[in-house]
Amino acid sequence: MDLAIKLFLKKLGSLLHSEGAVQEEAHRTTAVFANPTGGPAVTVRFGDGMDICAVLHKTPRYYPQDDGGLAQLEKVLGDYAAGRLVTLDYTDRTGGEGRQDRAVALRDLDGIDLDGLAALCLKTGLLTGDALRDLLAAGGSVNVRFWDRAKDFRFVQKGAALQKEK
Repeated sequence: MDLAIKLFLKKLGSLLHSEGAVQEEAHRTTAVFANPTGGPAVTVRFGDGMDICAVLHKTPRYYPQDDGGLAQLEKVLGDYAAGRLVTLDYTDRTGGEGRQDRAVALRDLDGIDLDGLAALCLKTGLLTGDALRDLLAAGGSVNVRFWDRAKDFRFVQKGAALQKEK
């Protein structure tokens, strides 16, 4: 692991208020930042000739291994740690969770209604509008997950209205 990556991981640890547990292999470095609030850790992987891979909750996100990619990853993790960026996933009525999530700006959820949530889920590729409506009508939820797990909430449907629950 070169000095630039060491310094970058130190900066990420400062943003996330967590020291990264670093594992070095022949051509790859993996850092896992434990969540101090008990939620899932953030994992970041660097490797020779590969994009940087970051996993906030479930879905890997990729960034070019250049100054622009490093800056973009730093901004994403800074926004996530500060609560400006959240991940969305879903749970069906039986408690089964979807296998992927999507990162969205928290401001995109301000005052959102069912149509707005359907549009956001479609835009991000989480669910189609029909799949979201079916999920919610059957008693499922769309989960909003923060780095600080105390702030997590979910959207459920009560009658025809979308409601926010802790």
